[in-house]
Amino acid sequence: RVCIGTTSPGYKLDVNGTAKASAFSAPEFFNGTGYPYNTTFGSGANASTATLRAGSTSGFQTSIVLRGGDVGNDITISTASSPRLYVANNGNVGIGTTSPSEKLHVAGDILATNTNPLIRLSPDSGTSAFIQKLSAASGDYLRIYDGTQYGATFKNGRVGIGTNDAQATLDVVSDSG
Repeated sequence: RVCIGTTSPGYKLDVNGTAKASAFSAPEFFNGTGYPYNTTFGSGANASTATLRAGSTSGFQTSIVLRGGDVGNDITISTASSPRLYVANNGNVGIGTTSPSEKLHVAGDILATNTNPLIRLSPDSGTSAFIQKLSAASGDYLRIYDGTQYGATFKNGRVGIGTNDAQATLDVVSDSG
């Protein structure tokens, strides 16, 4: 056994302090079937931080930082030396922010793609509602579903209530006569 900074090594190589290696290979992290098995980074102490980092000669780094105990209980994933994804200790997730105020907090634009993409809003009880953008083949308009019916459509600066084909800036069609 080899030890650095300790007189009682617990492993074949036991370093008490910071160590640096230009490459690291640990086949014992796998159990023979190719799946990680009991892999641990960090000390397990109350104020520990485990960092997995890859750098480049340009100075940019990609990293995953896990902080536990008194130092935060959070996770940060960074690319080009900037935090991109953050999971706070309360479960809130930030994309583009390290201080998410909601379960999902996005600082920046969101792109949803599909044939007819939608954003669904589902309360704990009651009916779901959604906002949907239909493709050109499906009518090329935006519609809002309130949980019981399509309440409004939007196309070419026109709003349709009770119709998918508004003929004026505001077109209200009633089915009750």
